[in-house]
Amino acid sequence: MLGIKDAFKRIYSPGENTFIKHTILFVLTGITSIFSVVLNEYSKQQSIDTINWIWAMVGVLFLIGITIYLIGYNLTLMHNSFDEFKNDIVPEIDKSHFSVFGKAFPLIFAWFSYGILFYIAGLLVTLALGINFINVIAGSILVAIGVIGIFLQFVYVKFAKNFERKGLYSIALPIKYIQPTVLALFKLWIKFIPLLILNIILSFFAEGHNVFAYIFTAISGYVSFISGFIYSFCLVQIFKEKIEPLEQSN
Repeated sequence: MLGIKDAFKRIYSPGENTFIKHTILFVLTGITSIFSVVLNEYSKQQSIDTINWIWAMVGVLFLIGITIYLIGYNLTLMHNSFDEFKNDIVPEIDKSHFSVFGKAFPLIFAWFSYGILFYIAGLLVTLALGINFINVIAGSILVAIGVIGIFLQFVYVKFAKNFERKGLYSIALPIKYIQPTVLALFKLWIKFIPLLILNIILSFFAEGHNVFAYIFTAISGYVSFISGFIYSFCLVQIFKEKIEPLEQSN
């Protein structure tokens, strides 16, 4: 299975637009991270004057737009990761990623709705059984949602292969993916520990409200996003090795 080193090579593959793409990504992710910090500070204030409130709303809309774009961008990177002959898997910076998000949105909305309905069902069961069961049921719900969430990512990997949603709404799908992928995922998480430590260190230097802290906030945002790229690439390789052979044999 291709791993983290291969992901680095294909994310930073020398090319005509490699430097430009990563510079733009640094700006996008850096600005997003800094805006998030500023908005978080606004949210802690007891009262906000009209001008700052307007800027806060503009910032929220900006963050939503960038987030939508970057989700589509990451899905396109997953799509490129299926091609074993494609050396540069980092997509071009263009408006097509908004369209990719648009295609994925019904799937994202459906699975979000499943989570909400599952949570409501848990609350109703709690009310029916009595308050004494609340801790057990709440814990069970969190564990179930956590497990489904971990393996739900392979649903989005499968979507990214051809940008098709057909067959991806089955509630049993993430559960089906547990057995063939759990060991490979665990190994991937172990290999990701150095990147996790790096992100923690950068976050430590990003504490504060000075120029130095904002620079490290931007760097931390970019490194986190690239770490997500690497993780997405590895997920695709796990999918190709562990899931696709099973689906093709059925």
